[in-house]
Amino acid sequence: MAILNFFGNIKRVLRKMRKEIAELRASVNEWIVHLNSENDELKARVAELDRRLRELEMERVAKMMKIELL
Repeated sequence: MAILNFFGNIKRVLRKMRKEIAELRASVNEWIVHLNSENDELKARVAELDRRLRELEMERVAKMMKIELL
């Protein structure tokens, strides 16, 4: 009887571990999706800032050329 109880306990523990591992996987997947979307947003923001920086540099060059022509 003690052996059956022992194996029953092992089965219960393994089922609980399986459930916890599945929950951990789901949680990790959610974090990966969240971080990927956040990364995409940051990439888009950097691209926009880079575009604006190029605009400002072009304006500065245009002003400098205008001053030189005068």
